[in-house]
Amino acid sequence: MVERSSNTIIMYPVNDRSRSTLLPIIKRHVEPGSTIYSDGWSAYCDLNSEGYRHFTVLHTYTFKSFYRNVNSGEILEVHTNRVKGA
Repeated sequence: MVERSSNTIIMYPVNDRSRSTLLPIIKRHVEPGSTIYSDGWSAYCDLNSEGYRHFTVLHTYTFKSFYRNVNSGEILEVHTNRVKGA
């Protein structure tokens, strides 16, 4: 995990990348209501229902995605470059 505003990195060695392994780690370090940017790994699919604002980039197609809020016009740039680089 990388906090974009502070560039703080948290890494854990894990035995597998399942939802049951990754979700408790995310919940331990990320406040509900926070925005999470991730790749399309299936373990992350339910993060919106867990109380996060979750946006994905599908690396099969691109390395950066953009989402536009239709109400505010805000544009979110979604990439995982910092965590991949770490």
